[in-house]
Amino acid sequence: MKKVTLFIVVAFLSVSQLLSAQPSHSAMVPNNYKAFFAEAYQKYSDVPVGLLEAVAYNHTRFNHIIHTTGEEQSCTGLPLAYGVMGLILDGKNYFHNNLVTISQLSGISIDDIINSPEQSILAYAAAYAAEKQKTEYYKQ
Repeated sequence: MKKVTLFIVVAFLSVSQLLSAQPSHSAMVPNNYKAFFAEAYQKYSDVPVGLLEAVAYNHTRFNHIIHTTGEEQSCTGLPLAYGVMGLILDGKNYFHNNLVTISQLSGISIDDIINSPEQSILAYAAAYAAEKQKTEYYKQ
């Protein structure tokens, strides 16, 4: 009985310590592109606030990814992602070439999307807004 009581007390203390722990600031990922996201939301009001940051965080953790020519692929052969939004240029028939699609929908060149964090964010927002308008048109 003493073992069960001790186990319950230790478990309770462990859980209460976990629940009261606050995440440290060092664990937070910095977003260096807040101004670009704000610009995109202002320019494309159809894009829900927070959507662009959610995509960028999920795909790149707010890192603008550029690959050098001749850079090796991943060891598993996964396609390379580009820009802040983590867009795929060549999906190798496994993934959609969404970088090409975003470029076509937004009117922003592939090179601009790859090389500029601002253009990467604006292109994604423009493409989202264009697709949203299409779906709203077909709903009527």
